[in-house]
Amino acid sequence: PFTIYEGVHKVPPAHYLVCEGDGVTVSRYWDPVAHAHEQRPRSDADAVAELEALLGTAVRQRMIADVPLGAFLSGGIDSSLVVALMREHAGEPVRTFTISFDQPAYNEADHAEAVARHLGTEHSEHRCGDGEMLYVIDRLPTMYDEPFADSSAVPTYLVSRTARARVTVALSGDGGDELFFGYPRYRYHAGASRLGRLPRPVRRAMAAVAERLPHPRIRRAAAVLRNDEEDSYARFIAWLSPGEIEALTGGRAMDAPLYADARARSQGLSHADQPGLLDLV
Repeated sequence: PFTIYEGVHKVPPAHYLVCEGDGVTVSRYWDPVAHAHEQRPRSDADAVAELEALLGTAVRQRMIADVPLGAFLSGGIDSSLVVALMREHAGEPVRTFTISFDQPAYNEADHAEAVARHLGTEHSEHRCGDGEMLYVIDRLPTMYDEPFADSSAVPTYLVSRTARARVTVALSGDGGDELFFGYPRYRYHAGASRLGRLPRPVRRAMAAVAERLPHPRIRRAAAVLRNDEEDSYARFIAWLSPGEIEALTGGRAMDAPLYADARARSQGLSHADQPGLLDLV
């Protein structure tokens, strides 16, 4: 609920706010933790059929528009699936948009082009150089209401600007990594958590070695191995340690209320399921 502005609060995720007369009520309309507890066993075939039906309905409902419609396409599984479902429901080729980069390690444009060609979309690609990226970074504070540390803000702005030249509404694959455990960090955290059962001297020795390795995710795993904190996932994904936060703010580091509540209620679920749920709150 917090913002950087005094006296200003956010409506929490999966809640709605009603102003009626002199009163304001805030109610939850979806609870991923409760939903996870209520899940019933099902076969793989039933799960696949239900998922396909839900995805098809979700995409079809969001294609109802009286303005030009398109989609962001990176070539990954999530956005490719959304575009494929759009193509299935559309009466004409889908307009797709992607960003390409000079650095091969970050450039997914070839994958996007291959998917666009396979699905027969009207594809547009914007090539972004280093100078344009730096220009966007300088403008980010005017686009966001508060600090936003995800580097995806740069390509998201660029692909939005590219798409806006031809469409007014664009669908994307955002959210798929959280819903389907697509982030590599889930694997790294699961591995670090299994090692967390080892005796403390062994864990500390492994952490000392891991901290010297160049891979950032391995270094974060080292932080989990070195500490005995109850919430290992928050420690694993955090850029700053609790001690660093306290030194910067002059106060004790605290969990966001919704995060703390979700973590407490997810204790009965499997250890592998908890990180994805905590990313949703």
